[in-house]
Amino acid sequence: MGQSIGTRVFILAAGCSAKYGYLLGNALADQLKKFYRDIPNECARIKQSVSNTVNLMNGLSALETLDQLAKHLEEKLAAWDRTTGSSDDYSNKEKQTDDQILNAKIATSAMFSVKEEKARETNFHGYKRLLDSVFGGEPWQEAVAQSDCRVLTFNYDRLIEIAFLDCFKNFPWQKHSVYDESALNSGFSFNDFDNSGYKRVQPAAGRFCFLKLHGSADWFVKKRKGNRSDQEDELRLYWPRNPNPSVNLHELENLLKRGWDPLIAFPHEKQRASSRETEFSWDPYLRKIEAHAVAVLEGATELRIVGYSFAPIDSRHVIDNLLSRVPRDAKIIVQNTDVATVQSRVEAYPMLRGRVEFDPTPF
Repeated sequence: MGQSIGTRVFILAAGCSAKYGYLLGNALADQLKKFYRDIPNECARIKQSVSNTVNLMNGLSALETLDQLAKHLEEKLAAWDRTTGSSDDYSNKEKQTDDQILNAKIATSAMFSVKEEKARETNFHGYKRLLDSVFGGEPWQEAVAQSDCRVLTFNYDRLIEIAFLDCFKNFPWQKHSVYDESALNSGFSFNDFDNSGYKRVQPAAGRFCFLKLHGSADWFVKKRKGNRSDQEDELRLYWPRNPNPSVNLHELENLLKRGWDPLIAFPHEKQRASSRETEFSWDPYLRKIEAHAVAVLEGATELRIVGYSFAPIDSRHVIDNLLSRVPRDAKIIVQNTDVATVQSRVEAYPMLRGRVEFDPTPF
């Protein structure tokens, strides 16, 4: 893909957003219940999705996050498939599973978007320090064009984008997407956009990029009508909404009614997608973004992994498919306040032993 050699790469994970209100551990069920009470009655699709997800979580007390819920549903489907074998029955069971996961995605996207308003009061000090390191100062056009950095994230929130708009106040967000290849370069180009959405996903090579490896809150995707010979993005349309100052659940509800789904991928979903054809509407996006991320990592001279705990739910995929592509002479730094836990998990992977420095500095 022609990535330039000599880049600094950052990988951001959940620990980066913890102090900004995105704590989704064992308080998740209570957060969803509270959020449900605040959803306007006119937003029936969102309200029903949150209610269904809360009811599922109530029956599975050992699960603490929606990622874990999606993993549980995937594993339950796989176990059922191993013991049944009927393709027709499997299709029905898979659709039920997909519907449950879609409800969790709608709940995630809606709740994360609403959380943004409270998060804006914190001033995003950690993210602004990161952006200082990545970009320097104004103007934004020169900042992104001259940056030697690349940023990858597993997070669904849009805090780095909001911090970017706060740092570069002259960015014309009212008429220009922050995700365009001329700005954060997240896979979308103005040349592929019309009033129906973006028709293609492809970050521009050889320049700064901000890749959301699991999608994002308030991003949407839907299948479009067209010529079946257009296999590149499997007839998808993409609508990555700018992180505007106010969040309107009614707008999200209307997008859902018009056939748009949240462009969010739970970590464990990738395993089914890699083993068989699925109906997950995010598959083409995820494949393109992960392929670009691999090219970025292959050109890294320094990799800093921030707020990632190497939890078992996705660490093997991350290491086998992403971190294994980092050159042997590249510097790898893991920044996490819980050094002991992270260090013990990293030790389980031979290809990382002796290669990682640990930084306990809070983000």
